[in-house]
Amino acid sequence: MRIQAIVDEAQEIYRRRCDLYQSYEDMLNRYKSTKSASQFTSERKRLEMEHKNLNHNLAQIQGKFGDLYADGVEKVKEIITLDSRYRDLLQECVQSAERLISGKITRQQYQTSASDINSKKADLRSRMDTLIENL
Repeated sequence: MRIQAIVDEAQEIYRRRCDLYQSYEDMLNRYKSTKSASQFTSERKRLEMEHKNLNHNLAQIQGKFGDLYADGVEKVKEIITLDSRYRDLLQECVQSAERLISGKITRQQYQTSASDINSKKADLRSRMDTLIENL
């Protein structure tokens, strides 16, 4: 019973983090359309702080599993690792958008880069979804 409560808590944190990813994507799209760097910077800082808090909560969940559910510890560890890679891809998206807005790359170059990054993000997201569902 206790393990199930911890699993439910981990899944809820993961869902909140998925919502955060969507907020990040929405913020990036607004930035590309409005080109408002100050709004982008403040919103980005807020989302990064929220992401940091969710990661901290997930690490605490990993500790709660401890000796109760060794497989759960490994799965949460893998989710955290994949999330780190996903965050790196989000940063690449931001850098690409900034280069597009500043005129350092063309729209075609941006679209090619974004397409590649989006396929990598989809793969990571699928792997994280599978891990959290099988927790």
